[in-house]
Formats: sequence, structure tokens, C-alpha cells
Amino acid sequence: IHVIIFIIGFLAAYIGSVAFMERFYTDSTGLDSATGRVLDPRINWYQEVTIMLSLLLVGFAFMMLERFVKLYAHSLLERNHQTLTLEKEKEELKQEIKRYKGGDENPVDLDAPLQKVMQVLQVISNEVDATLREQLHTVIKILASNKLYAPNLNFDESKAVDGDVSSFLHQMIELGEQKNNNKFLSGALTYTNGEDKSPHSAKNMSIYLPVLDKGIEMQVQALLERIEEYDFNVFELADLTNGRPLFFTAYTLLSRNDFIRKYDIDDNRLRRFLTTIEQGYDNRNTYHNSTHASDVLQTLFYFIYRGGLSQYITELDILSALIAAIIHDFEHP
Repeated sequence: IHVIIFIIGFLAAYIGSVAFMERFYTDSTGLDSATGRVLDPRINWYQEVTIMLSLLLVGFAFMMLERFVKLYAHSLLERNHQTLTLEKEKEELKQEIKRYKGGDENPVDLDAPLQKVMQVLQVISNEVDATLREQLHTVIKILASNKLYAPNLNFDESKAVDGDVSSFLHQMIELGEQKNNNKFLSGALTYTNGEDKSPHSAKNMSIYLPVLDKGIEMQVQALLERIEEYDFNVFELADLTNGRPLFFTAYTLLSRNDFIRKYDIDDNRLRRFLTTIEQGYDNRNTYHNSTHASDVLQTLFYFIYRGGLSQYITELDILSALIAAIIHDFEHP
């Protein structure tokens, strides 16, 4: 308001001064002290109007600048308030979880029995010979799959089995699994060789990921090293991981930016969360599938960090945006 008042006052004073000169400077002899001498040249009102319009535009520009500064300052204050509110809610949630667990001395065990079995097998696999270790890895891989109770339809080539019959049986079993196992949590861990590995290292992330053959695992890790590039091949990742690109993409990006440590995210719960979300994407959908979600997540990450957006938003904003990309088409028809 004060800028508008200043503009109006200044223009009024300017117009009044010019009008006064036009009215009173009329004495052609120069002898009358009341009127003064004739203006030479006379006042050109077209020029004066042009000057006044220019001053009005300058004043309007300052008014808009003041409005922008106020709005920007308000948005910063609002964002700071939201951040403080989220931090407060985070602390309250941590306290609720702590109370739910019954304190540090008697925590509630939320791991599934199947996951405990796989963890025990992993520990045993590190203490046996190579032959038995390979067999245990096969057992872990089977337990981690979502086809634990599916029949083996890998027919012997010596038996004459009609191709149409085999295809029909496979399709019927896959449809049944997709209807009944949407909420199944694999939560599988790959084996380690006993080396000391950083729990949040992107290179050593295989400790936390679903079981893959050793050769495939190396290919996946090599591919994920290029995850920050614009032309990252998410389709190749989907092929290598047997349709699990979202799990690998999400875990890599959250690990690489140290979000897991900074926000004290439990690794087991994160794996189960990502597994559940990915199973909510129907890969029979030609577009809204987990490969699409992985592509959106990786592209968003690229624009945030390589596009310079990270300079204008907080780490909490970035984490929220990445999670939104992970779940944005969950259970989309």
C-alpha cells in the first residue's frame, strides 16, 4: 500500500509543478515578479505524459518486486514451519514405535518366520564347504521366490508334451499366483563371503537385495553404477532382475544419497516396503508397471541432482519426492 501511495503522491507533485509553470510563467517583459518570464520553449504535454507514464511503469515494477519479495519470504517461513512440523511428527512417531516395541529391552520381533529361516541359512552358508554352500544358496533362492508352491513344469525334452498345453498350464498358474500372492513379502538376502562391508554402500548393496546368480549380480551392479546418467537403461535392469527393477533402483538411490542413515530407516523394513510396493505394480499392464515406476524414479533423480533442482529444495523434500515417485502408480489398473 505504501508503494502505491508514494507513486500517486509523486505523480501528483510532478503534475502540479508542471501545471504551475504553465500557468504563472507568462510575463513577456520579465518585469512582473509575480508571473516571471515566458517559458521558452513552452511545456510539451505529450512529452510530460510520456515521462509520467514511464514513472508510473517504474513504480508498478517496484510494487510487483515488493509483492514478490513478500510472497517469497512467506513461502520460506511456511516451508520452515512445515519442516519443523514434520521433524516434530517424526520424533513423535519414533516414540510411538519405541513404545509399541515395549522399549529397548523387550523389542517386538516383526520379522516373518520365512525370513528368519533364510537368515539362518545364510549364516550357515558362510561356514560350510563350497558344494553345500551352493546347495544352500539354491534353497534360499527358492524360498525367496514367489513360486514356493508352484509345480515344476520344466518337462523332460524326451517326453512328447504339446507346446500349447505347456503354455496354457504356465499361464493358468501365473494368473493364480498374481491373484493370491500380491501381498507376499520375499525379503530375501543374498549371501556374503564374510567380508566387512559397509551396510549403506551402493557397491555392496547386494547384501540386502533379493537373491541373484553371481554373474547376474555383477551385471546388475555394473548397470547401477550408471544410474545417475540420463540414458540409464531401465529395461535392461528389468530383464536382469527378473522383473524387479523398482526394488533395485529405489534401494540404490536411497543408499547412494545416504538417506537410510540420515533418517534412521530400518533396512529390513525398507526392503519389505519396496517389495510390497513393487508387487502392487501389475507387470501385465503394458505401461503402468514397475519398469515405468523405475523409469520415473530414475528420471526424477536425474533432474533433481543433475538439473540443479537440489539447490532449491531440502533433503526432506528430495526424499519425499523419491518416495512419491516409487508409489505413484501403486495398484494402478
